[in-house]
Amino acid sequence: MGSKRAYELADILLAYGRGGLPSHGRTNKVWGVDVDRLYFPLFVNRNHWVFVCVNIIGKTVEVFDSSKGKNRQYVEKFGVMIPRILKALAPLEDKKHILLKM
Repeated sequence: MGSKRAYELADILLAYGRGGLPSHGRTNKVWGVDVDRLYFPLFVNRNHWVFVCVNIIGKTVEVFDSSKGKNRQYVEKFGVMIPRILKALAPLEDKKHILLKM
């Protein structure tokens, strides 16, 4: 795996953060500006669903998992990816003030 600092986000991830994707549900609402929470189901191990709530303002990721946290490693990746998307979407003058915790 390469350096976390040198990692560049794919344009498709940024398109979701700008509200341009998915094409059938385009909102044009920017994460962290117009959207303060993300909710989504996550299918893990091809046999289990967990529900994830990302609180952008509160900087937390809550996971509702009936297997009592056994799938944590799959959800932790969102804790790294989503802050990077938010920083990439921020106006240029705000980017220098956004710190990514690793």
